[in-house]
Amino acid sequence: MDDITVVEKQLKRTTASDFRVVFRCDKNFPAVIRNKELTRDGRPFPTPFWLTCPALKKDIAKIEAAGGLESFQIKLEENDAAREELLDRERRIRQNRVNHNGLSADVGLTGNREPLRLKCLHAHTADFLAGEQNPIGRLVMKEITWPNDCQICDR
Repeated sequence: MDDITVVEKQLKRTTASDFRVVFRCDKNFPAVIRNKELTRDGRPFPTPFWLTCPALKKDIAKIEAAGGLESFQIKLEENDAAREELLDRERRIRQNRVNHNGLSADVGLTGNREPLRLKCLHAHTADFLAGEQNPIGRLVMKEITWPNDCQICDR
């Protein structure tokens, strides 16, 4: 299958914007995509990277459901280096939005106006897996064991 078919199968919907795959699982299926800054109908896309891997999405949802957002928010507040790293990443994302199609710099990684208020661990993890310096995504991945012998995308 081609990447578009796989990603739409993973997401269980059509994609809203054009994209390219930036991270693949060990079976070579897309796991993270980079979205265009604008959707196909011209609206700003809320986040640069999107996690498509169903197994990782499920694992991260479990972390969030168990209070992970609050837990990681506390870790961020207690760690000056992580806060500075995340602020730097947010600045780069916001500048990139301005540089592309003159989009607003009001929102950052998760479409959030407050750069240090965590909203979505999936977006932070996608950002990290795409190769960005994201302290939250890095911490999330330390709590997850990459799905061994996952067969979700094989079907």
